[in-house]
This record gives sequence, structure tokens and C-alpha cells, in this order.
Amino acid sequence: MMKSNSITSEELDMEILQILEDQRFYLCKYMEPQNYYAYLRSKHVMTAEDEEEIKSLRTRRQRAERFLDILLLKGPTCFKALVDAILRNGTQPHLAAKLNKEYERFRRINLNDKGADLRHNSVRIDLDIDVNLLPKPVISNEEKKILC
Repeated sequence: MMKSNSITSEELDMEILQILEDQRFYLCKYMEPQNYYAYLRSKHVMTAEDEEEIKSLRTRRQRAERFLDILLLKGPTCFKALVDAILRNGTQPHLAAKLNKEYERFRRINLNDKGADLRHNSVRIDLDIDVNLLPKPVISNEEKKILC
């Protein structure tokens, strides 16, 4: 059977959601969900009820877990909305850099598995992220180990 060299939109959608699942531990460990409510609500990704549900939880980690659960229920558009929220807020740019790095890695792996030519593949999501332009975060030694 011949390999297809293009990714269907359904496969891409699943990949995008899988990136958030794969990065769940990292995001829940470092993310401050309250930084992103206003932006995500303004883009109709989250509702006031979602925000209240998240805020009702006791610990930051529990709030981050529920925040991701809710985002994942919103579908693949949540990925770009979250990255945009992180960049606009500006307090945790390392999260956006990590997600972008994983998106590019995941995309390369998948396209290579399908035998695609990366230079000519028509499926592309432009996240408008140039990680070289992101502000340099203050990262602890523990975070450096995780990022590498």
C-alpha cells in the first residue's frame, strides 16, 4: 500500500490535542491558568462558567489540570488560542516556546512517518511564533533540565 504524503485535517486536529496531552505534566507544573482567562473568554474559547469552575479548586495544580481538561474539550482551536494567550500575557513565554517546539517536532515526526516532503507539504498551521523574538524567561535549573 502506498503511503500518503499529506495529513488529513482530522489527523492534524488529533495531533494538536495530543501535544497538549503530552505536555500536560509540564503545563500543570508551571502554568498559572488565571493569566489566560480574560483572553480565552474574549476569544470565546472559555466561558464564565468554565472560569468559575476552575477558580473554585483549591490548589494551583488542580486549577491547571482542570483548565487543560476544559481546553481539550473545546477542540483543536484551543491550541492556538492558548499559545496566543500565553504570548499576549507575556509572563510565561517559556510555555509558548515549549508548545511551539513540540508542535514542530510532532509535525516533523508525523510527516516523516508518512513519507512526506517537508518543503512541499500543503498542511501548515501558522502559529505566528518566532521563538527567537520571545522574551527570555527566568528559568530555574530544574526547568532547564525539563526543556532540554
